[in-house]
Amino acid sequence: RLKTFADRLTGKTEVGGVYIGEEGYLFSVPAPFDEKKQEIMKKISAFAESNKDSKVTFMLSPNSSHIYKDKLPAHLTLEDQKAQTEKLQKYTESKKVNFINLFDAFSAQKDEIQLFYKTDHHWTTDAAYIAFSELMKSWKKSTQGVKFNFLPVADDFQGTLSSKSGVNSSGDIIEI
Repeated sequence: RLKTFADRLTGKTEVGGVYIGEEGYLFSVPAPFDEKKQEIMKKISAFAESNKDSKVTFMLSPNSSHIYKDKLPAHLTLEDQKAQTEKLQKYTESKKVNFINLFDAFSAQKDEIQLFYKTDHHWTTDAAYIAFSELMKSWKKSTQGVKFNFLPVADDFQGTLSSKSGVNSSGDIIEI
């Protein structure tokens, strides 16, 4: 923590593979777009083609750094994850893969609800519900009448990005 404090005094915005953003947000440094991701999509498509009696669904979630770009340090420029996602989706267009891209659904809600924990790379319970709703919509299943009461169980959660970077923020609220 002392080293992180000293690094931050010198203006450093990345510590231990974690970007220190605004409003207490911490972000994993995104992995570069590479051929491995394309190979995975080709394998998923090949699996779907060779198992024609099965229904294959693939859901891809954006990273928090792409949803909350406005909270990243000002000097950063990241690869366009939306374009990357659309490129990956093309591998499944003519195949038998139900490709669910959460980028638009998450982007539409990012100012209304917190989708990712500030100190962790995981979705919040609200974001998981959005993903569930998008999955049901893609399967042509209704979520009308499906309601959940989210109950807070902690208000001081410090996630993996906090421990990895040594940066403690106000803490996240965990709901179940």
